[in-house]
Amino acid sequence: MSDYRNLKVWNRTLDFVSQVYQLTLGFPTYELYGLTSQIRRAATSISLNIAEGATSGYDAEFVRFIRLAIRSANEVAAGFEIAKRLEYCEAYAAQKQIQEADQIASMLQGLARSLKSAGETQTEYEVSTSNLFKLDSQFLEELSTNSDQELMSNN
Repeated sequence: MSDYRNLKVWNRTLDFVSQVYQLTLGFPTYELYGLTSQIRRAATSISLNIAEGATSGYDAEFVRFIRLAIRSANEVAAGFEIAKRLEYCEAYAAQKQIQEADQIASMLQGLARSLKSAGETQTEYEVSTSNLFKLDSQFLEELSTNSDQELMSNN
């Protein structure tokens, strides 16, 4: 059984969920069971899919759950694009959540790539926290390098 709680990306999603809940508190009350609920459920789904997939016992199954988490991150980003256009929140605040969702999706893509390259076949594995931490650190390094390059190309 994996200790997904040590993954930086998982901990980052917990912070993200808190931010999403805080920002959506300001959405109109008539959206409580509409867009507000949809965005909150999608944000929560990211962390839950990581946790469920990490404990599956199979790399391929973990990757499948990571892909679901990526889709949920994209759903949150799309939800905030809608909220921004409907002026449910400040454009800057929405954009900040969109960027964070994109960063989380990038981290998850790196995790999925590393798991796939570690073994293309679906074999049962003993997940050691040190291996997951090592993989997670590699993604952050890649993400940092890619983010720096993107920032430089945007300026």
